Amino acid sequence: MNSPRRSLYRGALAVALVVALQGCTSFEITRLRNDVARAMPDARIGAGYAVSTGPASLGTARAAVRMAGVSGETGEALNAMLRQVRRVQAGVYTVDGPLDPARFEASGAMARYEGPDWSRLLVVRDSSATVWMMARERRDRLRDLVLVVASEDGLTLARLSGNLTEAVVDAMRLAGVPGLQIPDAGVPVP
Repeated sequence: MNSPRRSLYRGALAVALVVALQGCTSFEITRLRNDVARAMPDARIGAGYAVSTGPASLGTARAAVRMAGVSGETGEALNAMLRQVRRVQAGVYTVDGPLDPARFEASGAMARYEGPDWSRLLVVRDSSATVWMMARERRDRLRDLVLVVASEDGLTLARLSGNLTEAVVDAMRLAGVPGLQIPDAGVPVP
Protein backbone atom coordinates (compact mmCIF):
# COMPACT_ATOMS: atom_id res chain seq x y z
CA MET A 1 0.00 0.00 0.00
CA ASN A 2 1.26 3.47 -0.82
CA SER A 3 1.64 5.70 2.17
CA PRO A 4 1.38 9.47 1.81
CA ARG A 5 5.04 9.71 2.77
CA ARG A 6 6.10 7.28 0.02
CA SER A 7 4.01 9.22 -2.54
CA LEU A 8 5.67 12.44 -1.40
CA TYR A 9 9.14 10.91 -1.91
CA ARG A 10 8.18 9.63 -5.37
CA GLY A 11 6.79 13.04 -6.29
CA ALA A 12 9.95 14.78 -5.05
CA LEU A 13 12.10 12.31 -7.00
CA ALA A 14 10.08 12.92 -10.18
CA VAL A 15 10.41 16.70 -9.79
CA ALA A 16 14.16 16.39 -9.14
CA LEU A 17 14.58 14.25 -12.27
CA VAL A 18 12.64 16.73 -14.43
CA VAL A 19 14.72 19.65 -13.12
CA ALA A 20 17.99 17.74 -13.52
CA LEU A 21 17.15 16.59 -17.06
CA GLN A 22 16.19 20.03 -18.35
CA GLY A 23 19.79 20.88 -19.14
CA CYS A 24 21.55 17.60 -19.85
CA THR A 25 24.73 16.80 -21.65
CA SER A 26 24.42 16.64 -25.40
CA PHE A 27 25.48 13.27 -26.77
CA GLU A 28 25.16 14.53 -30.35
CA ILE A 29 27.55 17.42 -29.72
CA THR A 30 29.94 15.10 -27.87
CA ARG A 31 29.86 12.71 -30.85
CA LEU A 32 30.58 15.59 -33.25
CA ARG A 33 33.47 16.71 -31.01
CA ASN A 34 34.88 13.18 -31.13
CA ASP A 35 34.54 13.12 -34.94
CA VAL A 36 36.46 16.41 -35.13
CA ALA A 37 39.13 15.07 -32.75
CA ARG A 38 39.60 11.95 -34.91
CA ALA A 39 39.79 14.06 -38.08
CA MET A 40 42.39 16.44 -36.61
CA PRO A 41 44.46 14.46 -34.08
CA ASP A 42 47.23 17.08 -34.04
CA ALA A 43 44.76 19.67 -32.75
CA ARG A 44 44.50 17.82 -29.41
CA ILE A 45 40.94 18.83 -28.60
CA GLY A 46 40.72 18.81 -24.85
CA ALA A 47 38.49 19.71 -21.97
CA GLY A 48 35.16 21.35 -22.45
CA TYR A 49 31.48 20.82 -21.96
CA ALA A 50 28.36 20.04 -23.96
CA VAL A 51 24.83 20.93 -22.89
CA SER A 52 21.38 20.45 -24.30
CA THR A 53 18.30 22.45 -23.44
CA GLY A 54 14.80 21.57 -24.46
CA PRO A 55 11.32 23.04 -24.31
CA ALA A 56 11.17 23.20 -20.50
CA SER A 57 14.45 25.14 -20.21
CA LEU A 58 13.51 27.42 -23.09
CA GLY A 59 10.13 28.03 -21.43
CA THR A 60 12.05 29.05 -18.31
CA ALA A 61 14.08 31.44 -20.47
CA ARG A 62 10.86 33.00 -21.80
CA ALA A 63 9.65 33.45 -18.22
CA ALA A 64 12.99 35.03 -17.30
CA VAL A 65 12.60 37.52 -20.17
CA ARG A 66 9.19 38.50 -18.79
CA MET A 67 10.44 38.64 -15.18
CA ALA A 68 13.44 40.75 -16.18
CA GLY A 69 11.00 43.36 -17.37
CA VAL A 70 11.93 43.15 -21.04
CA SER A 71 8.76 44.49 -22.58
CA GLY A 72 7.48 46.14 -25.71
CA GLU A 73 8.64 45.03 -29.12
CA THR A 74 11.96 43.68 -27.79
CA GLY A 75 10.30 41.42 -25.23
CA GLU A 76 7.71 40.25 -27.74
CA ALA A 77 10.38 39.49 -30.34
CA LEU A 78 12.57 37.60 -27.84
CA ASN A 79 9.66 35.50 -26.62
CA ALA A 80 8.45 34.85 -30.18
CA MET A 81 11.94 33.74 -31.16
CA LEU A 82 12.30 31.49 -28.09
CA ARG A 83 8.88 29.93 -28.77
CA GLN A 84 10.07 28.74 -32.19
CA VAL A 85 13.28 27.08 -30.93
CA ARG A 86 12.67 23.58 -29.56
CA ARG A 87 16.18 22.46 -28.66
CA VAL A 88 19.58 24.08 -28.29
CA GLN A 89 22.70 21.93 -28.04
CA ALA A 90 26.12 23.49 -27.61
CA GLY A 91 29.66 22.48 -26.79
CA VAL A 92 32.85 24.45 -26.18
CA TYR A 93 36.26 22.75 -26.07
CA THR A 94 39.91 23.74 -25.78
CA VAL A 95 42.32 23.20 -28.67
CA ASP A 96 46.03 22.69 -27.92
CA GLY A 97 47.52 22.20 -31.36
CA PRO A 98 47.31 23.14 -35.02
CA LEU A 99 43.99 22.89 -36.81
CA ASP A 100 43.79 21.48 -40.32
CA PRO A 101 40.35 22.36 -41.72
CA ALA A 102 41.08 20.68 -45.05
CA ARG A 103 41.76 17.41 -43.26
CA PHE A 104 38.58 17.84 -41.25
CA GLU A 105 36.46 18.32 -44.37
CA ALA A 106 38.12 15.39 -46.17
CA SER A 107 37.57 13.09 -43.17
CA GLY A 108 33.80 12.96 -43.53
CA ALA A 109 33.29 14.10 -39.93
CA MET A 110 30.39 16.25 -41.14
CA ALA A 111 28.95 13.43 -43.30
CA ARG A 112 25.80 13.07 -41.18
CA TYR A 113 25.10 16.75 -41.90
CA GLU A 114 25.69 16.46 -45.64
CA GLY A 115 22.93 14.02 -46.54
CA PRO A 116 20.07 14.74 -48.92
CA ASP A 117 18.15 16.72 -46.27
CA TRP A 118 21.10 18.95 -45.31
CA SER A 119 22.59 21.95 -47.14
CA ARG A 120 25.84 23.74 -46.56
CA LEU A 121 24.89 27.35 -45.87
CA LEU A 122 28.25 28.80 -45.06
CA VAL A 123 31.95 28.02 -44.99
CA VAL A 124 34.32 30.78 -43.92
CA ARG A 125 38.07 30.29 -43.68
CA ASP A 126 40.83 32.63 -42.64
CA SER A 127 44.32 32.12 -41.22
CA SER A 128 43.11 31.46 -37.67
CA ALA A 129 39.60 29.98 -37.93
CA THR A 130 37.14 28.03 -40.02
CA VAL A 131 33.36 28.16 -39.69
CA TRP A 132 30.87 25.68 -41.15
CA MET A 133 27.11 26.14 -41.01
CA MET A 134 24.78 23.40 -42.17
CA ALA A 135 20.97 23.60 -42.42
CA ARG A 136 18.15 21.13 -42.81
CA GLU A 137 14.76 21.91 -44.27
CA ARG A 138 11.58 19.93 -43.91
CA ARG A 139 8.47 20.87 -45.86
CA ASP A 140 10.18 24.04 -47.13
CA ARG A 141 10.86 25.24 -43.58
CA LEU A 142 14.22 25.67 -41.89
CA ARG A 143 14.22 23.11 -39.04
CA ASP A 144 17.84 22.53 -37.97
CA LEU A 145 21.09 24.49 -37.97
CA VAL A 146 24.52 23.05 -37.11
CA LEU A 147 27.46 25.37 -36.52
CA VAL A 148 31.11 24.35 -36.17
CA VAL A 149 33.72 27.00 -35.34
CA ALA A 150 37.29 25.67 -35.22
CA SER A 151 39.88 28.25 -34.25
CA GLU A 152 43.15 28.58 -32.39
CA ASP A 153 41.09 29.66 -29.37
CA GLY A 154 38.97 26.53 -29.27
CA LEU A 155 36.24 24.45 -30.83
CA THR A 156 32.63 25.61 -30.60
CA LEU A 157 29.77 23.38 -31.74
CA ALA A 158 26.07 24.20 -31.76
CA ARG A 159 22.81 22.79 -33.05
CA LEU A 160 19.45 24.55 -33.01
CA SER A 161 16.22 22.70 -33.77
CA GLY A 162 12.67 23.92 -34.12
CA ASN A 163 10.70 26.15 -36.41
CA LEU A 164 13.77 28.18 -37.31
CA THR A 165 12.35 30.04 -40.31
CA GLU A 166 10.18 32.08 -37.96
CA ALA A 167 12.96 32.31 -35.36
CA VAL A 168 15.31 33.83 -37.95
CA VAL A 169 12.65 36.31 -39.04
CA ASP A 170 12.03 37.25 -35.38
CA ALA A 171 15.76 37.65 -34.79
CA MET A 172 16.06 39.88 -37.85
CA ARG A 173 13.11 41.94 -36.62
CA LEU A 174 14.75 42.21 -33.19
CA ALA A 175 17.99 43.34 -34.82
CA GLY A 176 16.07 45.98 -36.73
CA VAL A 177 17.03 44.77 -40.19
CA PRO A 178 15.63 47.49 -42.48
CA GLY A 179 13.42 46.51 -45.40
CA LEU A 180 13.07 42.93 -44.17
CA GLN A 181 11.58 40.84 -46.98
CA ILE A 182 11.72 37.10 -47.18
CA PRO A 183 10.05 35.86 -50.36
CA ASP A 184 8.38 32.45 -50.36
CA ALA A 185 9.22 31.82 -46.71
CA GLY A 186 5.54 31.59 -45.86
CA VAL A 187 6.16 33.95 -42.96
CA PRO A 188 4.23 37.21 -42.72
CA VAL A 189 6.77 40.00 -42.44
CA PRO A 190 5.58 43.49 -41.45
